[in-house]
Amino acid sequence: QEAFEKGIIQYESDNPQTPIVTQEMVRFNGVGENGHETFYYSVKDRYKTNEGDYFSFCKTAEKPYDEVVMKVLIVLKWALRDSFKVKSDGCFLGEWSKVRDKMAIKYGISTFVSQKLVLG
Repeated sequence: QEAFEKGIIQYESDNPQTPIVTQEMVRFNGVGENGHETFYYSVKDRYKTNEGDYFSFCKTAEKPYDEVVMKVLIVLKWALRDSFKVKSDGCFLGEWSKVRDKMAIKYGISTFVSQKLVLG
């Protein structure tokens, strides 16, 4: 809600409707030129890789909504534990560490980084 009110995210980069955040789905993008690919997570999404894992991705091009994506992924990882893996083209020990620290301080959600650089 805060990111929406600050004008960082909305439903789609060219659609100012409120993002979707429910118990089953999260969907948003950055605003205007600060949008890139839509972040979308749904418990009903059943796309699987050849290895049998459920899979989804979102490229943010390091635009302002990138931090919101990281926060959502951290919450999902915390809630879903070992059944949810996070991989990133970003650096878990770099830009992710600031967001991970914020989440630990503000919400008590601690995450760690394994040697495989997967948020675990």
